[in-house]
Amino acid sequence: MKNSRIVFFQVTGLMIVTVAGAGFASGREISLFFFGQSLWGYAGMVLSMLLLVGAAAWGMQTGIHSGRKNLGDAVRAEAGRGWGAVTSWVADSFTFMIFCVMLAGMAETLSQVTGWPGRICLLIFACICGAILLGNLSGMLKFSLFAAPLMIAGMAAACLFVMRKLPQGSLPVQLQFSGGAELFSREVRDWLSRSGWLLAALLYASYNAIPLAAVMCETSPVIRDLASKRKILLGALASGAAVLLLLAVLMLTMLRYIPDMAGLPMPVVHALKQAAVRVGGDPGGRLAQTGYAVVLLAAMLTTALSAGLCLVSRLDRLLECISTASSHERWTASAVMLCACSIPFAGAGFMNLVAAVYPLYGVLGCLYFAGS
Repeated sequence: MKNSRIVFFQVTGLMIVTVAGAGFASGREISLFFFGQSLWGYAGMVLSMLLLVGAAAWGMQTGIHSGRKNLGDAVRAEAGRGWGAVTSWVADSFTFMIFCVMLAGMAETLSQVTGWPGRICLLIFACICGAILLGNLSGMLKFSLFAAPLMIAGMAAACLFVMRKLPQGSLPVQLQFSGGAELFSREVRDWLSRSGWLLAALLYASYNAIPLAAVMCETSPVIRDLASKRKILLGALASGAAVLLLLAVLMLTMLRYIPDMAGLPMPVVHALKQAAVRVGGDPGGRLAQTGYAVVLLAAMLTTALSAGLCLVSRLDRLLECISTASSHERWTASAVMLCACSIPFAGAGFMNLVAAVYPLYGVLGCLYFAGS
């Protein structure tokens, strides 16, 4: 009984850390998808979380029902070889790009904090991800059990610090944030604005749902013994409620402040810096900045590891077909290959990758789940 509870919390934590990545913790995704929608932005957040809860439950149930722990294999078995190959390619390619985006984000964050060259920071985090991924699924589940509470507490504490130290802004929301995210092209921003909260919620949920469903499917061997539909849905709902609460706190914090926030790559980090400047030499300001940098790195690292776990598992199965190496050797080779191949892509930079990847795979994600 105790074991099943631990696994339940591990899987719940894994969903939280998979969704709450760099764009989430920094306020990037909120500023793009939910600002400028008035109160409907909150409706969009609720809808997107319900969709993500469904995606998580679907991923776990698909893995259990099909007997396959890789989502691509499970979808091919259900959808047939032709459409299954297309949907599998969409899932694998986007999961790889998520891994690259998180690597780039971690490297840029560490470079800003330490002043080290970006390439050195990129190599450091590629090695860290590779080392943790060698621990297989059990290592990832243990890590998520620690990381999820840290991220929730850290984000909430950062928002409280900002609200206590910065005076409330007097500009209306539409004036503050109508420009949208400069990181995206004007055409994309105008399209999202015209499309309204419903499409924004669908796009936000769909590109998060691909890696989420994939990593939840990977957990199916672990949760098979406690895999009643009620428990699966309960775990997904608990995770969704936690993520929704964090979304609301971050959005409420950002709506109070700084007109240029939405044009920045990491709005919440910028707000923390402004709050720290306001308190001057107060050590609490430095502590808040450093603490949130750690939370942000943890958010990106856990998302990278969730994506990496799915990709290493996929590569391991491909190597099994062409190699006689042992299971441990195949897994090690897969982790090394993934980290080595991701470095050139991650070198393109966090903002450039997000601008190219997220809108495209938001649309492809809708098609993916429609066909699956």
